[in-house]
Amino acid sequence: MSKERELPPEDIARCVIPGEVRVDAVWIGEGLDGDYQGPPDTPVVRIDVFNLKQDPDAEEAAYSYATALSAFTPPEVVESVCCAIAESLIREARPRGSLPIVLNWKHQIEEWTWVNEQKAWHIHKDRQGRGKRWRMKE
Repeated sequence: MSKERELPPEDIARCVIPGEVRVDAVWIGEGLDGDYQGPPDTPVVRIDVFNLKQDPDAEEAAYSYATALSAFTPPEVVESVCCAIAESLIREARPRGSLPIVLNWKHQIEEWTWVNEQKAWHIHKDRQGRGKRWRMKE
């Protein structure tokens, strides 16, 4: 008799760069095959991005995309992905010493939808090696 795995939590991880961006990782019942119906499907993480420059009190995400990342990935690994996304958006908005600009982050965030568990672990280990710059939970 095999024990069925519990469902993942709804709120998985968050990274906030104050005054810039917030990236939440959530599970809202999606799987690789559409709505998650249980095995053999895999529940996946949805990334919600809030542009705090445009709306510091945003309650609705400016961008929201499902990823290929399993919602069973450990939260600290998913948090590393959230922070890597946030940092990449800020880095893109501040090209070498210039003034910050507000970009349409759509295409950049879409590239992150392909992150999977293997890539997430790689990001996590890299962040562990150089220290976490942002790790904030509200």
